[in-house]
Amino acid sequence: MALRGFLLCAHGMLFVLLPGYVMFLVLRRTPSVDRSLLWWGAGGMLVATLFQGFFTSLLSQLFPNSSNPMTWAAIGAMLMGLCAQGVTWLVLRLRRLAQGVLIASGAAVGLGMGLVYQIFQGFVLLGVGLKLIQGDISTPLAAEKASSSLPQIGLAAADSIMGRLAWLVFSAGLGMLVARALRDRRGWLFILAVLCHALVALVPPAIANVLGGWPSIALWSELAFEALLLSVGWRWLNTQLPQVASRRTGRLKSGRAG
Repeated sequence: MALRGFLLCAHGMLFVLLPGYVMFLVLRRTPSVDRSLLWWGAGGMLVATLFQGFFTSLLSQLFPNSSNPMTWAAIGAMLMGLCAQGVTWLVLRLRRLAQGVLIASGAAVGLGMGLVYQIFQGFVLLGVGLKLIQGDISTPLAAEKASSSLPQIGLAAADSIMGRLAWLVFSAGLGMLVARALRDRRGWLFILAVLCHALVALVPPAIANVLGGWPSIALWSELAFEALLLSVGWRWLNTQLPQVASRRTGRLKSGRAG
């Protein structure tokens, strides 16, 4: 039981701290971006979560007879996408950023949002791990983890950590998409960001709904999707952010030469 507790503590620490290192790797490509935008994004994510919870609760009271879980998952995902990307657009709009740093600033706001996404789950895991180290299984979650095998705990840890990193990178990409919509005055890019947010958020509950009878297969499927999302998102950021940084550097050099 103590070994399971140590594994859960390590899981919780990696879940909380590892996205910070990934965020550093992304932001070092854009040194001119205001780092306070990270906190704007983090605060915006909390505000968006409150709005999404309020509107979801309101709709559930208006339509109490609708019990299909996927229906409510789709409604919640769409509302969260609209609230989160709406807050991103509002932050970038109110800060009145220069055109040269707008795209990279959108990535910073998105990183701030991804940084706080489900962060409290990591602290819950730390608490459960400490309980198991002490031999305490008084809570339902602690009892569930104590009865799980070590491979199951490891697979669940890999799935949640990969999902958190994938969402961090994906959120940065959505921030860049919203910034591009604001810069180029193309509303359809904002709608695309909202739809992408909702579709990606729907994948885990859809997998759980379809493969609920095979939990191991469901976890492996989620892990594969998250790895694909992380790989594609990271590659896209690597191709976009250097271009943003090089254009910014070119403008600075031409201004000094002039």
